[in-house]
This record gives sequence, structure tokens and C-alpha cells, in this order.
Amino acid sequence: SGLRAPLLALTALAQLFAATALADEPPPTEATEATETAAKEGEETPAPEPEPEITLSAEAGLVWLAGNTQSINALGGLTFGYAYDHNKFGLVMGANYGRSNVKPNGWLETALKASAEARYDRLLTDVDAIYASVGAFHDPFAGSLLRVPINLGYARTIFKDEEHQLQGEVGANYTHDWLGARANETYVNGTNPGTQNFWGARLFLGYGLNIGVLTFTQTVEALIGGTDNKAAEFDGRLVSNT
Repeated sequence: SGLRAPLLALTALAQLFAATALADEPPPTEATEATETAAKEGEETPAPEPEPEITLSAEAGLVWLAGNTQSINALGGLTFGYAYDHNKFGLVMGANYGRSNVKPNGWLETALKASAEARYDRLLTDVDAIYASVGAFHDPFAGSLLRVPINLGYARTIFKDEEHQLQGEVGANYTHDWLGARANETYVNGTNPGTQNFWGARLFLGYGLNIGVLTFTQTVEALIGGTDNKAAEFDGRLVSNT
């Protein structure tokens, strides 16, 4: 009991010191709270990287004509796209096959086309890009066993909103052709060089319209240059697709 009184006194003295220290500590100010908030915001994790955008579409159709002239045509296409950050990659493939009932010979093959194009775009801004593409085209009825075009150039989105898009491109084109027997009809004296190289400028204009689930596109491509074929040293090509 002799030690109890001093212990109680020490305990009361410690409680008094603790209460005094808490009373002397200044209350938090708005500046202090703002500093703490900024520190917490600085420690937040960075925004996640954008996810790659992948698109894939396919189409197929069949056209049958009956009557005096009978024919049947089948077509199909596949479009694949991959976009990530400032990079875009696209692949477009298509094919068309047709037969017609030509009297008195009966059903004959009248159409056989196949095409594919792979393209890479490097986006410089939201509307500007540089591009490179390589393709393959097969149409023996047009005299082309195989055509391989290579394109390099600059692309710009001229106008774009939710429904309309207009894009222009300018660049260079190199095309190598392996010519088939049908090509003889287009050369002087039926001279078929077998292969043909084309170098020239490429101009392109494309318009797209999107209304709900409906999509309409119209493109025009012009190639102006020359070939190593003596029968057609100057070559100009205009292609329009809908």
C-alpha cells in the first residue's frame, strides 16, 4: 500500500502530459487536406493500356438468271481488321465464280476471279497516316494469270462523322503481271510478252455511308505510269468499285 500512492500519482501525471500534447497539435487545415489528397492522387495507378480493336466480317451471294439467257454467279468476301495504338492492319479477300448456258455448247465457265490485299497503316495524327500494301489478283478471262500490286503512300481522312466518311490517298504503285493466253487479244499482232512490270503514281478517293446496319461504299482509283511492254509503254488505269 506504500507504493500505491506514488503509482497513482505517476499515472495521473502521464495522462495530463498526453492530454496537453493532443491539445497543442494544430487542427488540420484545408491546405494540409489538399496536400494529402494530391499525394494520394499521385500514387494512383496509371490508366490501363487501350485494348486492341479487332473486326471481322464476311459476305456471300448467289445470282441466278433464267430465261433465254441462263447464268449463275457466286461471290464471297472476307474482311479482317486489327488496330492497336497507332497501328492498323487489314486483310481483304474476295472471289467470284460464274457459269452461263451458251447455246449450243451448254454450260460454260464465264467468270473466275480471286483477289486478296494486306495493308498496314501507321497513324501520324487522327486524320493522317502513311500506308503500305501488297495484293494478289487472278482473272484469267481478263488475261491475268496473276497480278501483284505493291503500294506506298500517304492517306488522309478528309471528312468523317457518324454517317459519312471521305478519304483520299496519294502514293506510288508497282505492279507485276503474269499474263495469260487471253491477253494476246490486247497486244499488237498477238504478241504476249508473258510478264509485264508497271511503275506509276496512284490516286485514290473513297466514300463511305453508314446508316444503321446498312453500309455503302464507293471508291475510285487511278494509276498513271509506264510499263516495260513495248506494245503499251504508257499505261493508265481507272478502277471504280461500289
